[in-house]
Amino acid sequence: MRFDATAAEIWFDASWLGHRPPLADPAQQIALLRVAQRNEAELALPLAERARHVARALVMTGALTGDHVAEALSLHPRTLRRRLAAEGTSLKAVAAAARFDVARQLLRGTGVPLGEIAEVLGYADLSAFVRAFRGWAKCPPGQWRAAAALEAHQQPHETMLAGSRQRPSNTLGMRTSHSPR
Repeated sequence: MRFDATAAEIWFDASWLGHRPPLADPAQQIALLRVAQRNEAELALPLAERARHVARALVMTGALTGDHVAEALSLHPRTLRRRLAAEGTSLKAVAAAARFDVARQLLRGTGVPLGEIAEVLGYADLSAFVRAFRGWAKCPPGQWRAAAALEAHQQPHETMLAGSRQRPSNTLGMRTSHSPR
């Protein structure tokens, strides 16, 4: 097992693909698929948001192209571009937003070096990633990571203080004699 990796993968022998799961129930699968389709129709996201979800997944695999996004959405690339334009956005904007989402996720939740993040996001080099990130966040990625870490460290204490209106208790779990804030 490797932590702080840029991708999550499970490898297994191809012969397992032919095995039926022991609790598989085709009738229940069809019923659940219908429920999922009904729920999806009720909660239908705009095309731009669905494209962004697809683009985020494709960023992590290194396969983010307009053709791949269109294929995943079962659309012709021209149709995707036309419909995105009708929603006031573009494939380029969707891809940039997806890259920014993934960059923030990797910066906030891992210790992956900036050079590796740049590579995962498809940038030619670190300086191109830093330039793009500055355009999105108005600060370099290293500074953003430090601010996110500081915020994450302070949040639990602020939540506890806001909820109890008292200072944190000591290590034994007993209340201290501090007065409320």
